[in-house]
Amino acid sequence: FPIHSLPSPFRHSPSIHPFPAIPHSYISRHSRFPALRAQPLLVSPCGSRALQSLLHFRDPSPVLRALRALPRPALPALARSGPGSRLWDAILASKTVPKPAKKRLLKRLQGHWAALAKDRSGSRVLDTAWACSPLPQRVLMAAELAPHLPELLRDPLGRGAARTLGLELFRRDRPRWEGLHRGRGLSL
Repeated sequence: FPIHSLPSPFRHSPSIHPFPAIPHSYISRHSRFPALRAQPLLVSPCGSRALQSLLHFRDPSPVLRALRALPRPALPALARSGPGSRLWDAILASKTVPKPAKKRLLKRLQGHWAALAKDRSGSRVLDTAWACSPLPQRVLMAAELAPHLPELLRDPLGRGAARTLGLELFRRDRPRWEGLHRGRGLSL
């Protein structure tokens, strides 16, 4: 776009990025300057909406490859951001995203479920992942969250997640919990 159409304070601003779908911090993260790589991963709402739309195309593999190429801590960080949580919803709800790809992406959130349960946007991702996961994936999620039950109960968002997942029953009587949850989940 023509640079002269921008207001004068923005003409030479390094924070303005012409491609809203690719956040400036993501590009900085992959630069050769370590100080810039330490910045948190941010997703703009416009970029999130664009990626959500691309996930519903017949072949969403370019988006999935890009997500798999992100560094390990980037996917949980994406889940903790508002626009990123909407992107996770689209990934898990899309009929064009293959089941193995969904499972691989959810596997990269293992070890982060407790932190996500206590985060406003992360708890959305946890609820969506829970709703569309089969029983074996739910058991893994509940087993990871069960040791954190006391700290989840102290947090308002964590309390809601513990209630939704039935973590108290999981700790008390796991076979009964599995019986209640058998058949409730949608298959990935």
